[in-house]
Order: sequence, then C-alpha cells, then structure tokens
Amino acid sequence: MSRSASLAGDTAWTRPGARRRGRLYRLLGGSMSLALGGVLVGLFVLMALLGPYLAPHDPLAMDLSARFQKPSAQHWAGTDQFGRDVFSRILHGAGTSLLAAVTAEAIALAAGTLIGLLSGYVRGRFDLVVQRILEILMAVPGLLLAVVIVAVLGPGLQNVMIAVGLAGIPTYARLVRGQVLAAAEQEYVEAARAMGAGSRRIMLRHIMPNIVAPVLVVGTMGLAGAIQATAALSYLGMGAQPPDPVWGTMVAEAQVFIYNAWWLAAAPGAAIALAVLGFNLLGDGLRDVLDPRTRR
Repeated sequence: MSRSASLAGDTAWTRPGARRRGRLYRLLGGSMSLALGGVLVGLFVLMALLGPYLAPHDPLAMDLSARFQKPSAQHWAGTDQFGRDVFSRILHGAGTSLLAAVTAEAIALAAGTLIGLLSGYVRGRFDLVVQRILEILMAVPGLLLAVVIVAVLGPGLQNVMIAVGLAGIPTYARLVRGQVLAAAEQEYVEAARAMGAGSRRIMLRHIMPNIVAPVLVVGTMGLAGAIQATAALSYLGMGAQPPDPVWGTMVAEAQVFIYNAWWLAAAPGAAIALAVLGFNLLGDGLRDVLDPRTRR
C-alpha cells in the first residue's frame, strides 16, 4: 500500500472521532473551563448522592487497633486517631457540604434577587435606604459577618447555612440592582409600560429573563464561596459537631496530628479544594458562553 493511500485511510478512520470532538467542543461553547468544571462538579454531586452507598466502611465505626494507618489498598485515605476510615468519612461529608452550600446560596440568591429587583425598579427613597444598608453590610467581610450571625444564633449546621446565606445577600442585591437599572431603560420595557403592563408583570416577564445569565454565573461561583465559608465555620467549631463527618471539622481535628499523620488534613483539604475549583471553573465557563462580549 502506498504512503498516500495509508494516510488517506488513517484520515478517514480518525475523521468521525474528530467530528465528535468538534461537536462536543461547539456544544460547550468552546470553553475548556466549562468542560473541566462540569466534570469536577459532576463528580462532587455523584459523591454527595452516592457517597453513603459507595463508602467501603462505616464512617463512624472506631477501631483503635487501626489508628493512624497510612493510605493503602484497604484504606484509600488512611485512618484517623480513632481508626475510622478517612475516605468513607469524606464520601459521607460530600452530601453535607453540598446541602449546606446549596441551601446557603438559595437563601442569598432568593433574598438578594428580590431586594435588588425592587430597589432597581422602584428607586427613589426606598432605593436610597436599601443601598445604605447594603453598603454597611458589605463593609464587613462576608466570613466575619457569618461568624457574628452564628455567634448570635448558636452553633449548628442549620445556623451556619442561614449565616452564610444572609452574608451573601448584599452581593446578589447589588448585582441584580445594577442589571435592573440597565434593563429598565431598554425599549422593550418602555413598550410594555406604554401598553399598560403593570410593574409586577414588567419585572417578572420582561426584566427578570434578561438578567438571568449574570446571576447564574455569580451563583455558580457563589457555590464555591459557600463551600469555603461553611468549611471555615465548621473548622472553627461553629458547624456540625463531631463525630459527624464534615470536611471542615475533619481538617480541624487533623491539625493536631499534621506532622505525624499528614493524610488526615490532606484528604479533606483536597476534597474542599477540588469542589471549590470545580464550581469556579464552571462559573467561569458559563460566563464565557453566556456573555456576548466574550463569545467569539
């Protein structure tokens, strides 16, 4: 067989795979961040949903004869000071981390969107008062504000979710207000107002659909921040209490043994880092795809 025929055959053989890769690349909007972030987030969600069924050991079962075992085929992430399997605890903790992050972001997104929508559309004195309150809240770092809220409400995972959600409201309120102010000046809003549409219909049917994209991007990245915040509060002892397998609490318990049993902190720390990285990449990819200014 000649060299040209061989090359032609190879090209014909690989062409379907290249076409599939091209279609997948176009489907993802040409964003590798979206692809990689989607994979990491998908793995995190699978861990959260299937972790309790995939865990090889009971996350609460103690075996003092197996304390501080290094990662091995039997214990993929080693064992802790009580002989508990670290990998099983990480799998169980994924569901708690996802639940806490989603609940906190739902609180922040719902309240922030409502406040921003009303503030940007009503304007006037109401907008002035709301913005001064938001500026006061934003002057305090979000994590510090969450710590203060948990200190008032008391420790516990439920209070941590409420605190992180309340601390995230100003971000969404300012974002939505800015988008509403820009959208309210568009011709389609003026046309709806001229046709006699009420304020509620204009806000929900004409303005809201046009501000979903930036809110979706910020919300996806906000999930990464919520995972960090809930882990940090659990690390400080304000979240779920031991022996519940929560990533932040696992890191806090492991710091005492960091020099002798490095895997106790490395495993949950890596889980937090990968989950945060996944949501950040996913949000960055969604921004590239949804923002017309960055779209090719």
